Amino acid sequence: MRPTLVYDGDCGFCKRWVGRWRHLTGDAVEYAPSQEAAKRFPKIPAEAFDRAVQFVDADGAATEGAAAVFKALERGPWPWRACSAAYRRLPGFAAVSEALYGLVARHRQAASTVTRWLWGEDLSAPTFHLARLLFVRGIALCYFLAFLSFALQW
Repeated sequence: MRPTLVYDGDCGFCKRWVGRWRHLTGDAVEYAPSQEAAKRFPKIPAEAFDRAVQFVDADGAATEGAAAVFKALERGPWPWRACSAAYRRLPGFAAVSEALYGLVARHRQAASTVTRWLWGEDLSAPTFHLARLLFVRGIALCYFLAFLSFALQW
């Protein structure tokens, strides 16, 4: 069984961020709304799904809240693995993370609004295709003008 992050499928904030995390972790983590996945994990009480996201590891061990988020994201690229390590090892990091998670969980609508203000509607990872295209063509133009100038002076 793949590790699974179970989230509130009715929460727009949760769905938006799960979409971003899905991109980061690829196939290493399964993401399932609690409305569908709760019956797969009968050992987790229904109140726990309402309270926070749940991460169920391959061995069946469940974690919730910020710890669950970090456990899922540690299967992604290195910066997220470092955050997970900080959660486990850095004094105070876990307490602050859980406090912030609780604050966001209690005010999901406001957090969703702030997310839209900061990142827009789409949280998928930026590709920078246009910036790359313009940068490479700009460099090419600079080289062309430099060699043209040299040719004219020679």
